Amino acid sequence: MFANPTQLPPVLFVCGAPRSGTTLLQALLCSSPDTNPLIGEAIHLAHLVAAYGNSRDVHQLGETDDYFADLEDLRNFYRQAIAIPLDRVWRRTDRPRCLVLKSPGLTPHLPDLLELVPNSRAVVAVRDPRDGAASLRAIGLKAEVSLSENEPLTIEQRLARQPSDRLAQHFCQHYATVLACRDAAVWARLRFVRYEALVERPQAAIAQLQAFTGLDLSCDPARPWQRSAIDFQQLPERYRSWWSGQGYGDRISDASIGRYRRDFSAEEIREIEAACGGWMRRFGYATERETSQLSGA
Repeated sequence: MFANPTQLPPVLFVCGAPRSGTTLLQALLCSSPDTNPLIGEAIHLAHLVAAYGNSRDVHQLGETDDYFADLEDLRNFYRQAIAIPLDRVWRRTDRPRCLVLKSPGLTPHLPDLLELVPNSRAVVAVRDPRDGAASLRAIGLKAEVSLSENEPLTIEQRLARQPSDRLAQHFCQHYATVLACRDAAVWARLRFVRYEALVERPQAAIAQLQAFTGLDLSCDPARPWQRSAIDFQQLPERYRSWWSGQGYGDRISDASIGRYRRDFSAEEIREIEAACGGWMRRFGYATERETSQLSGA
Protein backbone atom coordinates (compact mmCIF):
# COMPACT_ATOMS: atom_id res chain seq x y z
CA MET A 1 0.00 0.00 0.00
CA PHE A 2 1.45 3.35 -1.04
CA ALA A 3 1.10 6.39 1.22
CA ASN A 4 2.46 9.80 0.36
CA PRO A 5 4.02 11.37 3.49
CA THR A 6 3.20 14.86 2.22
CA GLN A 7 -0.52 14.01 1.93
CA LEU A 8 -1.01 12.77 5.47
CA PRO A 9 -3.26 14.82 7.77
CA PRO A 10 -1.63 16.74 10.61
CA VAL A 11 -0.32 14.30 13.22
CA LEU A 12 0.02 15.11 16.90
CA PHE A 13 2.28 12.80 18.90
CA VAL A 14 1.81 12.52 22.66
CA CYS A 15 5.07 11.60 24.40
CA GLY A 16 6.59 11.51 27.86
CA ALA A 17 7.94 8.99 30.35
CA PRO A 18 5.73 6.14 31.57
CA ARG A 19 3.56 7.46 34.44
CA SER A 20 4.02 11.09 33.39
CA GLY A 21 0.37 11.60 32.43
CA THR A 22 0.53 10.72 28.73
CA THR A 23 -2.80 8.87 28.73
CA LEU A 24 -4.61 11.76 30.41
CA LEU A 25 -3.02 14.18 27.95
CA GLN A 26 -4.04 11.95 25.04
CA ALA A 27 -7.60 11.73 26.37
CA LEU A 28 -7.87 15.53 26.63
CA LEU A 29 -6.66 15.96 23.05
CA CYS A 30 -8.91 13.17 21.78
CA SER A 31 -11.93 14.81 23.38
CA SER A 32 -11.87 17.17 20.40
CA PRO A 33 -14.25 16.42 17.50
CA ASP A 34 -11.30 17.25 15.22
CA THR A 35 -9.37 14.12 16.27
CA ASN A 36 -9.68 10.36 16.42
CA PRO A 37 -11.00 8.85 19.66
CA LEU A 38 -8.44 7.72 22.21
CA ILE A 39 -6.87 4.50 20.90
CA GLY A 40 -4.09 2.15 22.00
CA GLU A 41 -0.41 3.03 22.11
CA ALA A 42 1.59 3.45 18.90
CA ILE A 43 4.54 1.39 20.08
CA HIS A 44 5.06 -0.02 16.57
CA LEU A 45 5.96 3.50 15.41
CA ALA A 46 8.67 3.63 18.06
CA HIS A 47 10.20 0.48 16.58
CA LEU A 48 10.12 1.98 13.08
CA VAL A 49 11.74 5.26 14.07
CA ALA A 50 14.36 3.40 16.13
CA ALA A 51 15.15 1.38 13.00
CA TYR A 52 15.69 4.65 11.12
CA GLY A 53 18.20 5.82 13.71
CA ASN A 54 20.06 2.52 13.54
CA SER A 55 20.08 2.54 9.72
CA ARG A 56 21.33 6.12 9.65
CA ASP A 57 24.23 5.19 11.91
CA VAL A 58 25.10 2.25 9.65
CA HIS A 59 24.79 4.44 6.56
CA GLN A 60 27.26 6.94 7.99
CA LEU A 61 29.76 4.08 8.19
CA GLY A 62 29.30 3.55 4.45
CA GLU A 63 27.65 0.16 4.85
CA THR A 64 24.39 0.85 2.95
CA ASP A 65 25.78 2.40 -0.23
CA ASP A 66 24.42 -0.47 -2.31
CA TYR A 67 20.91 0.21 -1.00
CA PHE A 68 20.56 3.98 -0.72
CA ALA A 69 21.99 6.71 -2.93
CA ASP A 70 22.59 9.03 0.01
CA LEU A 71 21.26 9.93 3.45
CA GLU A 72 18.25 11.72 2.01
CA ASP A 73 17.36 8.60 0.03
CA LEU A 74 17.47 6.55 3.24
CA ARG A 75 15.42 9.16 5.07
CA ASN A 76 12.75 9.16 2.35
CA PHE A 77 12.54 5.38 2.58
CA TYR A 78 11.72 5.58 6.28
CA ARG A 79 9.34 8.48 5.74
CA GLN A 80 7.41 6.19 3.40
CA ALA A 81 7.64 3.27 5.83
CA ILE A 82 6.13 5.33 8.66
CA ALA A 83 3.54 6.99 6.39
CA ILE A 84 1.96 3.59 5.64
CA PRO A 85 0.76 2.77 9.20
CA LEU A 86 -0.14 6.43 9.81
CA ASP A 87 -2.35 6.42 6.71
CA ARG A 88 -3.82 3.09 7.77
CA VAL A 89 -4.84 4.23 11.26
CA TRP A 90 -6.15 7.53 9.87
CA ARG A 91 -8.50 5.60 7.58
CA ARG A 92 -9.47 3.14 10.33
CA THR A 93 -10.48 6.04 12.61
CA ASP A 94 -12.76 7.72 10.01
CA ARG A 95 -10.21 10.19 8.62
CA PRO A 96 -10.07 12.78 11.43
CA ARG A 97 -8.81 16.27 10.69
CA CYS A 98 -5.90 15.62 13.06
CA LEU A 99 -4.48 12.24 14.05
CA VAL A 100 -3.49 11.96 17.73
CA LEU A 101 -1.19 9.06 18.65
CA LYS A 102 0.56 8.30 21.92
CA SER A 103 3.37 6.14 23.25
CA PRO A 104 6.05 6.81 25.86
CA GLY A 105 8.25 4.63 23.64
CA LEU A 106 8.31 7.45 21.08
CA THR A 107 9.90 9.93 23.49
CA PRO A 108 13.59 8.88 23.15
CA HIS A 109 13.20 9.12 19.34
CA LEU A 110 11.19 12.34 19.16
CA PRO A 111 13.64 14.47 17.10
CA ASP A 112 13.87 11.71 14.47
CA LEU A 113 10.11 11.19 14.54
CA LEU A 114 9.39 14.85 13.81
CA GLU A 115 11.95 14.72 10.99
CA LEU A 116 10.31 11.68 9.41
CA VAL A 117 6.72 12.96 9.68
CA PRO A 118 6.85 16.47 8.18
CA ASN A 119 3.27 17.47 9.05
CA SER A 120 3.55 16.63 12.73
CA ARG A 121 3.97 18.19 16.14
CA ALA A 122 4.34 16.78 19.64
CA VAL A 123 3.16 17.46 23.16
CA VAL A 124 5.39 15.98 25.85
CA ALA A 125 4.10 15.25 29.34
CA VAL A 126 6.46 15.83 32.26
CA ARG A 127 5.94 15.12 35.94
CA ASP A 128 7.77 15.49 39.23
CA PRO A 129 10.28 12.60 39.01
CA ARG A 130 9.75 11.82 42.69
CA ASP A 131 6.08 11.10 41.95
CA GLY A 132 7.05 9.40 38.72
CA ALA A 133 9.37 7.06 40.60
CA ALA A 134 6.72 6.40 43.26
CA SER A 135 4.21 5.49 40.57
CA LEU A 136 6.69 3.18 38.83
CA ARG A 137 7.42 1.50 42.16
CA ALA A 138 3.69 0.98 42.72
CA ILE A 139 3.35 -0.59 39.27
CA GLY A 140 6.14 -3.00 40.12
CA LEU A 141 4.66 -3.90 43.49
CA LYS A 142 1.32 -4.71 41.85
CA ALA A 143 3.11 -7.03 39.47
CA GLU A 144 5.07 -8.66 42.32
CA VAL A 145 1.81 -10.10 43.65
CA SER A 146 1.51 -12.37 40.62
CA LEU A 147 5.16 -13.47 40.65
CA SER A 148 5.53 -17.24 40.54
CA GLU A 149 8.61 -19.18 41.60
CA ASN A 150 11.16 -19.77 38.81
CA GLU A 151 9.31 -17.43 36.43
CA PRO A 152 11.47 -14.80 34.70
CA LEU A 153 10.90 -11.30 36.05
CA THR A 154 8.75 -8.98 33.97
CA ILE A 155 9.72 -5.36 33.32
CA GLU A 156 7.26 -4.32 36.02
CA GLN A 157 8.66 -6.74 38.57
CA ARG A 158 12.20 -5.58 37.88
CA LEU A 159 11.03 -2.00 38.50
CA ALA A 160 9.80 -2.95 41.96
CA ARG A 161 13.33 -4.06 42.89
CA GLN A 162 15.10 -0.90 41.75
CA PRO A 163 16.33 1.69 44.29
CA SER A 164 14.19 4.82 44.29
CA ASP A 165 16.90 7.04 42.79
CA ARG A 166 17.43 4.53 39.94
CA LEU A 167 13.69 4.58 39.25
CA ALA A 168 13.72 8.38 39.06
CA GLN A 169 16.73 8.34 36.75
CA HIS A 170 14.95 5.79 34.54
CA PHE A 171 11.98 8.18 34.43
CA CYS A 172 14.08 11.23 33.49
CA GLN A 173 16.22 9.36 30.96
CA HIS A 174 13.25 9.15 28.58
CA TYR A 175 13.70 12.88 27.87
CA ALA A 176 17.47 12.88 27.36
CA THR A 177 17.46 12.84 23.54
CA VAL A 178 14.98 15.64 23.06
CA LEU A 179 16.58 17.80 25.77
CA ALA A 180 19.96 17.35 24.09
CA CYS A 181 18.57 18.30 20.66
CA ARG A 182 19.87 21.65 19.36
CA ASP A 183 17.63 21.85 16.28
CA ALA A 184 15.42 24.93 16.61
CA ALA A 185 12.98 23.49 14.06
CA VAL A 186 12.34 20.54 16.40
CA TRP A 187 11.73 22.77 19.41
CA ALA A 188 9.29 24.93 17.43
CA ARG A 189 7.13 21.85 16.88
CA LEU A 190 6.83 20.61 20.45
CA ARG A 191 5.45 21.72 23.79
CA PHE A 192 6.09 20.36 27.27
CA VAL A 193 3.03 19.98 29.50
CA ARG A 194 3.32 19.46 33.25
CA TYR A 195 1.11 16.74 34.67
CA GLU A 196 0.48 18.89 37.73
CA ALA A 197 -0.95 21.69 35.55
CA LEU A 198 -3.26 19.23 33.81
CA VAL A 199 -4.84 18.02 37.05
CA GLU A 200 -4.69 21.19 39.17
CA ARG A 201 -5.51 23.82 36.53
CA PRO A 202 -7.04 21.93 33.60
CA GLN A 203 -8.80 24.94 32.08
CA ALA A 204 -5.54 26.92 31.77
CA ALA A 205 -3.62 23.89 30.51
CA ILE A 206 -6.29 23.13 27.92
CA ALA A 207 -6.28 26.75 26.71
CA GLN A 208 -2.53 26.48 26.10
CA LEU A 209 -2.97 23.16 24.31
CA GLN A 210 -5.71 24.63 22.14
CA ALA A 211 -3.47 27.56 21.18
CA PHE A 212 -0.60 25.23 20.23
CA THR A 213 -2.64 22.58 18.41
CA GLY A 214 -5.47 24.61 16.91
CA LEU A 215 -7.90 21.90 18.05
CA ASP A 216 -11.37 22.52 19.43
CA LEU A 217 -10.92 21.54 23.08
CA SER A 218 -14.07 23.16 24.43
CA CYS A 219 -15.44 20.00 26.10
CA ASP A 220 -15.80 19.48 29.85
CA PRO A 221 -12.15 19.22 31.01
CA ALA A 222 -13.13 17.15 34.02
CA ARG A 223 -14.46 14.38 31.78
CA PRO A 224 -11.86 13.79 29.06
CA TRP A 225 -12.69 10.12 28.52
CA GLN A 226 -15.88 10.52 26.49
CA ARG A 227 -14.27 9.70 23.15
CA SER A 228 -12.27 6.62 24.10
CA ALA A 229 -12.19 3.56 21.86
CA ILE A 230 -10.54 1.66 24.74
CA ASP A 231 -12.54 -0.25 27.33
CA PHE A 232 -10.21 0.13 30.31
CA GLN A 233 -12.24 -2.43 32.26
CA GLN A 234 -11.36 -5.05 29.65
CA LEU A 235 -7.63 -4.44 29.35
CA PRO A 236 -5.50 -7.59 28.87
CA GLU A 237 -4.01 -8.97 32.07
CA ARG A 238 -0.48 -7.86 31.17
CA TYR A 239 -1.65 -4.21 31.20
CA ARG A 240 -3.51 -4.43 34.49
CA SER A 241 -0.63 -3.30 36.69
CA TRP A 242 -0.26 -0.13 34.58
CA TRP A 243 -3.90 0.78 35.01
CA SER A 244 -4.12 3.95 37.08
CA GLY A 245 -5.30 3.53 40.63
CA GLN A 246 -7.81 6.37 40.28
CA GLY A 247 -9.30 4.60 37.26
CA TYR A 248 -9.33 5.80 33.69
CA GLY A 249 -12.75 7.16 32.89
CA ASP A 250 -13.09 8.93 36.23
CA ARG A 251 -12.95 12.65 36.80
CA ILE A 252 -9.53 14.30 36.79
CA SER A 253 -7.95 14.16 40.24
CA ASP A 254 -4.85 15.71 41.79
CA ALA A 255 -4.72 13.05 44.53
CA SER A 256 -1.45 11.57 43.28
CA ILE A 257 0.53 14.82 43.50
CA GLY A 258 3.08 14.50 46.30
CA ARG A 259 2.49 10.77 46.72
CA TYR A 260 6.26 10.32 47.02
CA ARG A 261 6.09 11.69 50.57
CA ARG A 262 3.92 8.70 51.51
CA ASP A 263 5.88 6.12 49.53
CA PHE A 264 9.52 7.10 50.09
CA SER A 265 11.59 7.83 53.15
CA ALA A 266 13.25 11.23 53.65
CA GLU A 267 16.58 9.66 52.72
CA GLU A 268 15.17 8.19 49.51
CA ILE A 269 13.72 11.57 48.57
CA ARG A 270 17.10 13.23 49.08
CA GLU A 271 18.73 10.57 46.90
CA ILE A 272 16.23 11.19 44.09
CA GLU A 273 16.77 14.94 44.32
CA ALA A 274 20.52 14.46 44.14
CA ALA A 275 20.23 12.13 41.14
CA CYS A 276 17.68 14.24 39.23
CA GLY A 277 18.43 17.76 40.45
CA GLY A 278 19.30 19.19 37.05
CA TRP A 279 16.19 17.74 35.45
CA MET A 280 14.01 19.06 38.28
CA ARG A 281 15.44 22.56 37.98
CA ARG A 282 14.87 22.56 34.24
CA PHE A 283 11.15 21.93 34.70
CA GLY A 284 10.66 23.98 37.86
CA TYR A 285 10.30 21.27 40.51
CA ALA A 286 11.55 22.42 43.91
CA THR A 287 13.43 20.14 46.29
CA GLU A 288 12.04 19.44 49.77
CA ARG A 289 14.58 21.84 51.22
CA GLU A 290 13.64 24.61 48.79
CA THR A 291 9.94 24.05 49.49
CA SER A 292 10.57 24.23 53.23
CA GLN A 293 12.55 27.45 52.88
CA LEU A 294 9.80 29.03 50.77
CA SER A 295 7.05 28.03 53.20
CA GLY A 296 9.06 29.39 56.12
CA ALA A 297 9.84 32.70 54.44
